[in-house]
Amino acid sequence: MSDSSCFQTFRTASFLLCAVAATSFAAPTTSQAATLTYDASLSGPAESPPNSSPGIGSATVTINTILDTMHVIVSFSGLVALDTASHIHCCTALPGTGTAGVATTVPTFTDFPLNVTAGTYDHTFDMTMLSSYNPATVGLQRQLLPCCSQG
Repeated sequence: MSDSSCFQTFRTASFLLCAVAATSFAAPTTSQAATLTYDASLSGPAESPPNSSPGIGSATVTINTILDTMHVIVSFSGLVALDTASHIHCCTALPGTGTAGVATTVPTFTDFPLNVTAGTYDHTFDMTMLSSYNPATVGLQRQLLPCCSQG
């Protein structure tokens, strides 16, 4: 398999990973041929494992498979401590159960407001850039797609 078709396969699998990661916390809303949109209601009880945080929020993640972008919009408030990170976790073997590693950039999204108890965020990621992913997730994808681990 050529390097360019291998990269396309890797990029497609990575988009699928992000789509699966998003479904681990949200149900898809209206989608078009080129976009997948996921909405999430954020709260302590909705976390895995659940907690008693009074923090609330919402998130919308839109993946555009034509433009190779992921648009993330987040609003949150009511945290009792300062936030320290933001990212999207990968999928679990059984949907809706357990926890999973971080799929997107670590430890936090680019320009996400940190050390605050409330905030908003709106950013579009270029999903052709490896910096949009967690290096450990990229390593996992390379294991799953043997063509990408060849020279």
